[in-house]
Amino acid sequence: MNTTDSGLGSAGGIYTEQQTVVITNSTISGNSAAGETFLTGGMLNVGPLNNTTVTNCTITNNSALTNGSSGGLSWGNGTTLVRNSIIAANANNSSIPDVGGTFTSSGFNLVGNRGSSIGFTQPTDQFGTGGIALNPMLTSLSNFGGTIPTHSFVNRSSPAIDKGNSSGQTTDARGLPRIFENPTVTNATGGDGADIGAVELQGTTAAGISIGGRVLTANGKGLTNAIVTLTTANGETRTARTSFKGRFGFADIGSGETVILSVKSKHYQFESQALSANEDVNNINFTAQ
Repeated sequence: MNTTDSGLGSAGGIYTEQQTVVITNSTISGNSAAGETFLTGGMLNVGPLNNTTVTNCTITNNSALTNGSSGGLSWGNGTTLVRNSIIAANANNSSIPDVGGTFTSSGFNLVGNRGSSIGFTQPTDQFGTGGIALNPMLTSLSNFGGTIPTHSFVNRSSPAIDKGNSSGQTTDARGLPRIFENPTVTNATGGDGADIGAVELQGTTAAGISIGGRVLTANGKGLTNAIVTLTTANGETRTARTSFKGRFGFADIGSGETVILSVKSKHYQFESQALSANEDVNNINFTAQ
């Protein structure tokens, strides 16, 4: 979800009032709100009869351009239950960039900066301390498989990896399996080895990188729904479908591993590309012949 809004008591992403809302396996990213007061870039929950549940979600890269508001998730009144979700790397002009208000936590959340908010106190909740926000180590928004763009993890050093609880969900936001455990990471107490947030990192690479870019027509326009295939040296393949503006991405690629990227589209032809990288690469472009 990606929008912009302005006004008094508004949200750039989701505004809920006097209703029951359940949000699961979702990414709320790149939203902004500007106005007088009580704004939220990502999601605002308002109303005494409002009951909102947020499960296995990633809320990041949102902004509220007003003091006293949160960039990520705000509570007005009612009840907001949050579990196994990432709320981090959001921004505003005050000291509460990620969350604001009172929440009910079911645990297994990662909050970059909880500021003066109340509720993220479960033993399995993680958050920044001493004014230093906790970094979930997310990639930029891209297509990492499935039909929607998501934020994956830069590598398996993220504090969200295997520190969650799936809450009974068997797939992530992309439709890929949840749970996929990393044997080198100890699960959180009471957890089941799921990753926190909307994405479950696949594979077992100890330290992976992400690669991505865009698929373009000959005149430079992003091509949506093209199929990008990544083939490893041992013949394994992964596919991703381009999203808005032709963006694609793959996470958890072995550092230094040689891969071949190819693109298939109904109306265009593209040359394959070979790549070997030791760090994240997000500017691999394919232009139609």
